[in-house]
Amino acid sequence: MQDPQYRDFQNRLQRVAEMQRSGRAFETADTSRMAAPRRPRHALNLPLWRSLGVMAATVTLVKVGILVQIGAPAYAERLALAESRTPVERAAAAVMQIDPATGWVARGVSALLGRGR
Repeated sequence: MQDPQYRDFQNRLQRVAEMQRSGRAFETADTSRMAAPRRPRHALNLPLWRSLGVMAATVTLVKVGILVQIGAPAYAERLALAESRTPVERAAAAVMQIDPATGWVARGVSALLGRGR
């Protein structure tokens, strides 16, 4: 003998599946209008220029962190070593060069941390 509540539940699941196939999404029995399709929301729905800016800021902060941690002479030595290797490492070394913004921020962070450079 089958439970009547279970049968009602199965019938409801079947109606919801039929509504989804017909394009009414998650309409319930007490709603009368069809649901409008919605675009999915993404956590980082940024325009291209803003995404590039975030990436550039992130790379700069990584360079600053490395530069403050190991110091300018060791940083320059590692860049010189990477420039003499594979094309991928040469490209990475070009990106990791100390630009004016990186140097300025690194000097400020070093001063804040009390590391005289």
